[in-house]
Amino acid sequence: MMTIDKPHLGENALQLIRQDIITCSLLPGSQISEAQLASRYGIGKAPVRYALAQLNQSGLIKALPRRGYLITNISLGDVVQLYDLRAIIEPATARLAAGRIDTAYLQRLDQIYADETADEEALIAANREIHAAIAVATGNKYLEEITITMLDRMERILRYAWFERRRTGRTFQGHRDLIEAIGGNEPERAVELAAAHVEEGRRVVLGGLTQGDANKDIKLTRII
Repeated sequence: MMTIDKPHLGENALQLIRQDIITCSLLPGSQISEAQLASRYGIGKAPVRYALAQLNQSGLIKALPRRGYLITNISLGDVVQLYDLRAIIEPATARLAAGRIDTAYLQRLDQIYADETADEEALIAANREIHAAIAVATGNKYLEEITITMLDRMERILRYAWFERRRTGRTFQGHRDLIEAIGGNEPERAVELAAAHVEEGRRVVLGGLTQGDANKDIKLTRII
């Protein structure tokens, strides 16, 4: 059982519960309660209540009157909408970050991402850090906040999609050309490559998920 420090119980509880939701340790579609989470993390109900309020506001969970909370499920419609948002945000982020980032650091991350022998944890962490670092380099705190929220939502989806990649032999596109364009201060090329990267990701992720109705819930009973 995990425990957390007392000085910042609410924020620490929020981070732990959010992480378990994002990594699907707490499965989409499952029901949770304050008492269950307090027992899980070895803390009182007050910090759990604070965390649940924040998670409800962010959309990762939904309050169920007198029944606790439901961890938001994932549908193919959600995946499509998220990629539509990424298609707007990421090219703009790449343009603003051009010429303002340590490409050597990004290249090291991308070597991990491109390594077919790397495990899913390393792949997901490297992918997340690449996109977060590009957002930070823009110097726009609001764009950084939006990007982090998108990455949280994408991680739950990618964990399922990477399981499918391993099962079907699918591969994901790396970031090398995009990193070179950003590092070389080529904003227009960075925009084009970021847009292409999002669309390639959309194709592979949707192809690796369930087939059928675009609004059908994705049942995640095993992730990796």
